[in-house]
Amino acid sequence: AAFKEVHAGREPVCFLDKFCVQAGQVAESLACLPFFLAGSNTFLALVGPTYLERLWCVVEIHIFLQMRGTERQIQWTPLFAPTSTAPTLVAASARAAGAAA
Repeated sequence: AAFKEVHAGREPVCFLDKFCVQAGQVAESLACLPFFLAGSNTFLALVGPTYLERLWCVVEIHIFLQMRGTERQIQWTPLFAPTSTAPTLVAASARAAGAAA
């Protein structure tokens, strides 16, 4: 609601966790994360060498897949020489999410 007030009633078109999750309001931001991800058509992962070692990144992917996303909706953009690790881990996460449902 605050976004719409500041931006003449427009809906956000992009959620950047780096900028949208405020350090002083982590609990509130985490509570809203499933809603942001459920409303997303695509998950853009800007993948650096430690991306899958950071819990926050893995949790975001997991929530996206749980809320409505599919592997095809995740766009992997490597910020380093690409490896095949990330898509393999997402496939395993998707299979686990399907088994839990």
